[in-house]
Amino acid sequence: MLRTYIPTSAPWFERAMSYIQSEEMDRSEKWLHALAPLHLFGACSDRDAEKLWSISYDALFYPMQPKMHTVKGLEKQVLDILPEEVCFLSVGEYTLLQRLLMQDGHMLVMNHGELACVESLVRRLWCSVDFNKDGSIGVHMPQELVFRINSQLCRPAFTQHAFWISEFLQKTDSILLWKGVMPADIAMNQLKDAVRMQNLTEDTAKRLFMSCYDYAFLHGRMILLHPGVIDPAPFSDEIAFYPDDVYEMNEKEALAEWDNITSISMILAGLCTNAVRKDFDPQDVAADITILAKQGAPLEGLFDALASDLVISPTEKMLDCVRMIYAHVPLWPPFVWGGGN
Repeated sequence: MLRTYIPTSAPWFERAMSYIQSEEMDRSEKWLHALAPLHLFGACSDRDAEKLWSISYDALFYPMQPKMHTVKGLEKQVLDILPEEVCFLSVGEYTLLQRLLMQDGHMLVMNHGELACVESLVRRLWCSVDFNKDGSIGVHMPQELVFRINSQLCRPAFTQHAFWISEFLQKTDSILLWKGVMPADIAMNQLKDAVRMQNLTEDTAKRLFMSCYDYAFLHGRMILLHPGVIDPAPFSDEIAFYPDDVYEMNEKEALAEWDNITSISMILAGLCTNAVRKDFDPQDVAADITILAKQGAPLEGLFDALASDLVISPTEKMLDCVRMIYAHVPLWPPFVWGGGN
C-alpha cells in the first residue's frame, strides 16, 4: 500500500507501527466505500469501463494511458494474465481467495486487517464490494473467475510457485527488518531468481509487492518499506548511494538480529499480558516499542508509547525491559549516524 500517513511530528505513540497500520486500513476502507458496485463478467456496459479501469493496478502503473477501454477488452486482459498472476499473490490475498472460492464467490470481511488485501483483489479487477446496512462489507467474485481461478489453483505449477513465493516473502521480510527499506527493482531481481522466471513481467511483480508491502518513491525508485518505518526520507542517501549488494542478506547476521529482537520483545509482551488496552495484543505492543527503537526514538518516547497502550501505569520491570530494547536493539542504518526523528 502506498504510504500516505507519515506522522513525523506526532507524539511517539502515534508513530507506532500498529497506529500507522490502523490509519492505512481506515484509508483503504474509505477508498472501498467510495467505489461503485461494478465488476467485470457481469451486468456492466462500456460506459462503466473507464470507471473500472480507473480503480485497477494498471491505472496506478500507467495513469496517462490514452486508450479508451471496453468491458470486453478489460475482461480479456484479466484472463490473459490470470495464469501468471494467480501464482503471485500475497498470503492475505490467497487466504481471502480460498474463502471466496469455498463460498461460491461471496464472503464478508471478517476484520479490519483484511481490507488491504480486499483492496488488492479489487485492483486486480477480480472482485467488487458492497457495504451492508449492518456495517459489514461484502466481497463478490463473478462466477467466470471462480471457475477459472479454481482451475488455475489445481495446476502443479501453482503449488511450486506458492512454495517459492513463500520463501521469497520470508526473506524479504527479514531484509526489511534488517534494513528498514528495500528498492523494488532489487526485490524484483531476487524474485525472478526465487521463482526461476527471468521473463517474469514487471507488472506482476509490482502487484505482488503492492499487495504485500507498504511502499514509497525515493529518487524515482519504488521502495518497499517495513510496516514500522515512520518516514522513508532518512533512507534517501542509502537508496541513492549505497551499492545494491547491501540488500543481499547476510543470513547469519540477520538471524542473530532476529533472535535478539524476538527474545527481548517476548519478555516485554509477557510482562504486558492482561495490562494492555481492549483490542490490543501484547505482542503488537512489544513490536511497536522495538520498531520505534530501531528508528532512534528516545527512551522517554518509548516510555510514552508503552504507557499509551496500557490500562495501568508501566511497572518498573516493564520499563527495565524497554531500557533493554533501547540499549540492545540494532538501529536501522540511517539512524546509526544520528538521523533519527
